[in-house]
Amino acid sequence: TTGSIDELIELYKKERQSSSSISAEAWEGLKSCVNHFIKTGSCKVYFNKKGGLIAAGMVFFTFKKRLIYFFGTSVSQFKSSGAMSALIWQAIQDFEDCDIFDFEGSGIESLETFARKFNSYPVAYPAVAFNNLPFPFNLHPKFK
Repeated sequence: TTGSIDELIELYKKERQSSSSISAEAWEGLKSCVNHFIKTGSCKVYFNKKGGLIAAGMVFFTFKKRLIYFFGTSVSQFKSSGAMSALIWQAIQDFEDCDIFDFEGSGIESLETFARKFNSYPVAYPAVAFNNLPFPFNLHPKFK
C-alpha cells in the first residue's frame, strides 16, 4: 500500500529511537522534498503490512527511467519477513517503465548485503575536492 512520508518518519523514529541523530530541520526538509515529488508523480511512499501492522516502509524516486531507493525502515519483529523485498518488488512493478533500479550507494554493510540479493553491483562515483586555502596551508593533508 502507499502512504505518507509522515507515517514512515514516525515508524523510523520509533524503531531507531536511541540511535537517530537526525535533526528536526532535516526531517522537515525530507518531508517537503518527498511531498513535492509525490505531487509530480516521481515519488511514492510504500508500506507493507503483516496482520494489520506496518512491517516496513520505503520511499522511491524516479528520474530519467531510473527507479531510486531513497529511504526505508522495517519493524524489528518483521526484519526477516520479506517485507522490504516485497516493497521493492511492488515499486519495480509500479514503475515498470524504469530501466535501472538504483539502491543509491550506502556505506552500511547490512544495506549492501540486502542490495546484493537483487544481483546489484557497486558503481563508483567520481568525486572532485577543491582546496581554496592559501599556500602553504593547502599543501598539508590535514587541512584538505
